[in-house]
Amino acid sequence: MGNEFYQDAKNALANLGLPLVGIVLIIIALFFTDKIKIWVGWIQYAGAYVFHSLKKASIKNRLEGSCSRALRLIGKELPDFEIPDLSIEWVRGKNFDTKLKEGKAIVKLKFSNDQTRNVVNATSVYVRDAFLKHAKPYFSESLRKSIDFSITRKILLHINKNQRNVISYFIDEYAKDIETFKDKCTQIEEIDNAGFLTRILIRELDYYGNKLTGTIPNIENFNEADSFLSYLYEIARREADDNTQLQFVDKTLKVGVLLVAKKETYLTHGLEAYLRRIRLGLARGIKTFYLLAREDRVEILEDIAKELLTTGNFTLINKPLEFLDNHDRSVICYCIRIDKESSMAIAYNIINESIDSKHPIKGIIVKVRHDELKVNVDGVEGFVRKHNLSISQIDEIDKYFKDSMQVELIPLEIIKGGLVEFSIKGTNSDPYKIVSLNFKIGNTLKAKVKYSDDDFIKLDLDNNIEGIAFRSDLTFSRYVFLHEKFPVDEEFEFIIKNIDFEDNRIHLQHTELRDPWSRFIGTKGSPVDFTICKKNEKACFGEIKEGIEAILPYSELAWFETEIKTIKSSIKLNQTIKGFIKEINKEKRVVYLSLCNPKENPYIDFFRKYRNKTVKCTLSQQNSFGVLGLIENKYKLFIPNGELSRGGSKYNFKFNVETDVAIKEINERLDSIIGSFKPLVAYPLQAFTESYKEGQVLKTLNRKSSFNEGVAFEIKDNGKIYEAILFRGEISDICYVESCKDLFNSISNLPLIIKKIDLERNKILLSLKEFVLNSKATHNDLSYSDSYKSIVLGKTQNNYAVLLQDIWVEGILETTRSYKTGDIVIVRPSKLSGDPIFLTENE
Repeated sequence: MGNEFYQDAKNALANLGLPLVGIVLIIIALFFTDKIKIWVGWIQYAGAYVFHSLKKASIKNRLEGSCSRALRLIGKELPDFEIPDLSIEWVRGKNFDTKLKEGKAIVKLKFSNDQTRNVVNATSVYVRDAFLKHAKPYFSESLRKSIDFSITRKILLHINKNQRNVISYFIDEYAKDIETFKDKCTQIEEIDNAGFLTRILIRELDYYGNKLTGTIPNIENFNEADSFLSYLYEIARREADDNTQLQFVDKTLKVGVLLVAKKETYLTHGLEAYLRRIRLGLARGIKTFYLLAREDRVEILEDIAKELLTTGNFTLINKPLEFLDNHDRSVICYCIRIDKESSMAIAYNIINESIDSKHPIKGIIVKVRHDELKVNVDGVEGFVRKHNLSISQIDEIDKYFKDSMQVELIPLEIIKGGLVEFSIKGTNSDPYKIVSLNFKIGNTLKAKVKYSDDDFIKLDLDNNIEGIAFRSDLTFSRYVFLHEKFPVDEEFEFIIKNIDFEDNRIHLQHTELRDPWSRFIGTKGSPVDFTICKKNEKACFGEIKEGIEAILPYSELAWFETEIKTIKSSIKLNQTIKGFIKEINKEKRVVYLSLCNPKENPYIDFFRKYRNKTVKCTLSQQNSFGVLGLIENKYKLFIPNGELSRGGSKYNFKFNVETDVAIKEINERLDSIIGSFKPLVAYPLQAFTESYKEGQVLKTLNRKSSFNEGVAFEIKDNGKIYEAILFRGEISDICYVESCKDLFNSISNLPLIIKKIDLERNKILLSLKEFVLNSKATHNDLSYSDSYKSIVLGKTQNNYAVLLQDIWVEGILETTRSYKTGDIVIVRPSKLSGDPIFLTENE
């Protein structure tokens, strides 16, 4: 569509007689505004050397151009999603909220000379305030912040200029949020790696917000959105043989995913196999379906999609393009939506024809009741009365029919309101054969295996009725070989689970099937036998018992990196090795293993030997949390950011050079030493503490600066100048000091106590309040007949708190006049008994 419009525009401009260069320039301006902004920004940047006023405009245009280009690239994956254009407005002070106006998001931003900071701030504020704005009130805080982080990161990854610094700065800025909401960030990252972030997650959350707009957000909304994220995460990480839930049905979001996993399914059953899944979803209220295929199944999905769309029942929502996922696999994703009116019109037409021809059609059982079945045929609702279920007498309907079962139906008539009455008599779904053989759902029977496949086994039930049991009804294991567990020609006992009238077969479940997790008893550190069934670039996968899956990360093969490579190369599939339980996650139904014996941990031995001692180490890299390295070229070392400096003084270290480090502790996983540089750094205030002590009174300090929250003073000692702070909370004991800016303009010899010398934070804290409280004995020196010079500290109820200068006693000035903080007032005592004393103006 875009290319057609591009050609039409080009032809129209050419017909106007414009020269080729002019046509090209106009087309670039129309279709590539982001590039125009970047070019203009660079021209302004060059001019800023002469005209400084162009600097902000230059950065604004380059920033808008880069971000708009990134948004345009993301928009290609979401052609039906409205992404507002980004516009920047420089403001003074802190960043303000974004203003949405006519398809544009105006981000109000504080200007910075650091272009990296500008890019990150503009993008993060834009995503926070403009992206999915209508839907975010219905997200939990963790989902909202995780979405913001993930989308901001995705946009920044599309910005080519200075990308490494931009991403590093962004990660550092959001390190705290990443750690807090790590689980959801990980889920979204996995979804994005599979290519589903924009193609499914954002599209559905946009729909979610549109449906809920105007309603009051509640905990159910938060839980539904969180559940959808988890559902999509499981699909994103799904392996070919995983039994993953492919339909999501909640109060608002109703989505179905159809995976083209096997060529054989389409080649054998054609479109019907996928229409059946769609009918099942439609009966549950699902209107939107995503069709997914990878690698050599992409071409098959394209054929399936064409066939589905030609039925007239579906509308294609997106513009599917083949893409590569994070594993370099070709993937394609179709989003189709049921055209309800068209679908129902076609369904009624087929029903009318079937009433005349008595030809059966297919439908889905929505609900099994004691006297009838509720059914659905492509959106048309209907029912089957008990006497129309079979030519045989059926007493217990639920012994032969189940919810979500597909059946053949013969429509009898369309009654009032469009409801249709159907019959099953005489169709392939008529259970008369099953009734005569007493094959009721829930009954047990013995059957002999006649065929075994990797996903199912077939059983001989005689009477031309076939039994089938799928892997999930035979074992909880994904790895056990069915032909070994259920050999051909051997007999086993089964329960009748379901009846497939369409294929004339009985679905069976092994009577001995038990969830192994209900009986699993394992403890952290206990030894287990682990059979390796699968490997990837990060870990080995397998089982410690049938159905109890385990993961052995390569990082857990040995205590030291040098040994891991050797062990990794020796591991073979189907090999059984000894391991130790590291963690049991019952929610995910997986056990994490380690080959490292926790009772023989060299890290614990090393820590006990060198705790609080200094050793040599070699540092290799730094991340947003601290510095990493090795001790003795094998023990992993981590020095947190908080241990790199002491009181503002940093330890001078270099990478790949041997340096000292103090051993502080061992991490919670007991596989890394935590070090510190603090003991190796002298406190900046260490020399100060040799001359001054807490509680010491200082009277001749130079005032350096005053601000609302307090006053900074200078303390000179042995040629050094130290800064000391008097916060407003340490000035008065009887009032709140609103501002200290003009408080002590008229005082030069203010006595202050050193309240605290904070070595770690490199701060000297002062107190006037403590000095005054310790000077109450001077109350006796005051006289009713004398007047005193005082300074106004602040209001206390309808009066003022004042400080008597040179005497340093605090009192309450009773007056009808108005004063400002810092005003000098001549006062005399009016009441000296009690605490505080009361004063009045000396008239």
